[in-house]
Amino acid sequence: MYPSAFLQVHYLVTTCLLHDYIESLTNLILGCGIAFELPVLTFILAKLGIVTGSFLKKYFKFAFVIILVVAAIITPSPDWTSQFLVAIPLTLLYWISVFLATSVEKQKAKEEEKEWS
Repeated sequence: MYPSAFLQVHYLVTTCLLHDYIESLTNLILGCGIAFELPVLTFILAKLGIVTGSFLKKYFKFAFVIILVVAAIITPSPDWTSQFLVAIPLTLLYWISVFLATSVEKQKAKEEEKEWS
């Protein structure tokens, strides 16, 4: 054996560049900004009659997986804690979207009932 091979010291050199920092920050801010438009998009789709609250409730399991994937893409680090810190607000936004779609559905039903009365 070569004992000197075990005694070698390797140094880890990190180079943090401003470009890397700005790129990570831009991805995080842009991703979260787009994701926070989810209730607005759902409201528009519900007004057009494409999405309903019951549809969103029914497919929540699939939406949650998509939310986790989007959170993994948005977060700059690969750890699960930052992914869940982004996934929690996205899940809350999804349920706000369900509430908005349900209220639009009820409003449409009232208008339709009023029209036929």
